[in-house]
Amino acid sequence: MSTVDVNMRMKQKQYESTIIDYVTQESGHFIAMSDDQPFLTLLRMTLLKELALTQPDIVTMVLDPAQLLKIVKEVHEKHRAPILFMERMMSGRDVTFLVRQFKDAFPGLRIIVLTTAAERERIMLLHEVGADNFIAKPLSTNTLIEKLAFTLKPQTKLGQLIDAAKALVRDGQAEKSLLLCQQILDLKPNSAAGFLVMGDAMCKLERLEEARVAYETASKQADLFLEPLRRLADLCGQMGDFERQLSYLQRLDALSPLNVERKVDMGEIQLTLGRESEAESLFDQAVEQITREALGSISSLTSRIATMYAEKDPVKAEKFLRKSLEAKGLFFPAKTSTRSTSSASACASRAAGRTPLWSTRRRSRWRRRTKTCTTIWVWPALKAKILKKRAGI
Repeated sequence: MSTVDVNMRMKQKQYESTIIDYVTQESGHFIAMSDDQPFLTLLRMTLLKELALTQPDIVTMVLDPAQLLKIVKEVHEKHRAPILFMERMMSGRDVTFLVRQFKDAFPGLRIIVLTTAAERERIMLLHEVGADNFIAKPLSTNTLIEKLAFTLKPQTKLGQLIDAAKALVRDGQAEKSLLLCQQILDLKPNSAAGFLVMGDAMCKLERLEEARVAYETASKQADLFLEPLRRLADLCGQMGDFERQLSYLQRLDALSPLNVERKVDMGEIQLTLGRESEAESLFDQAVEQITREALGSISSLTSRIATMYAEKDPVKAEKFLRKSLEAKGLFFPAKTSTRSTSSASACASRAAGRTPLWSTRRRSRWRRRTKTCTTIWVWPALKAKILKKRAGI
């Protein structure tokens, strides 16, 4: 076995030990809000077979988002630092907004968001709202173990020092935190996280200008690190420097453009500065963004309804398929000419599996052009059922 293989195996053992200690010594518990059966099976098998965690009831499954608050509250009363796996999309709805609410309401709760897409803007937003980690599916057992271990605690000496310095700031021991920050920067002189904690400690000591310099340095060391810019925007707001606050918010918006609340905050500052047209533009962008997200949820919901109608009423199934496509931007008018009706029926027929789907090349071009037609390809069961019903099978 090569040295590389040995090192990798040692790291994997370290990750496994972190999770085992969390369950056995810290009374750890896992909550999984997911309707993805393969993921739920992988989670159970990883804990049971790979980690030999046979304790009863260490995982609580949640299938209904409406029950999540009740379950998290019950689990949090017994286990002070549970881990919550949360689907980004559940029952056709984006539940990302719950992350910040749950992080504020339940100290110690760690949240890992599950997603099938890993766009940079979406990942940035997940980190902004407070997610501790994210997992892009599908994933392997080793990846799940590694993500869990890093969510539970840092796996390096540098990370452990950073966590200790943060804890000192929270406890009001800013001077001691600064001493640890110096150790962090001795280990890694360009540590963005080290400069960030140093800025937090300076703020506690009301050395605001030094805090600003520390945050600026942290931002320069890591271009995609959002926290220093957020701290700088908040600091400038406290100091009444709205122009500089706006510039930091604009830099944040360029990195993470899906944050609707920040666009509204920027618009409010523009109004305060007397720039009404710029404010209106930002408000329009915020409304457009939230409308786009709402239409995405409507599309997912109507596709789910169409699936329910597939066997019982193919006509209604096609109706809700049409609504899903309309919400995604593929608008089919209710009253059309014979040719238009034929085109709509042809699309539904393809969706039902009656005719072959487009070639991979055409389908790829269509996806790139519209970014909306994925709805057509995700219903193989629905298409087959509609076809059989119409054929009288």
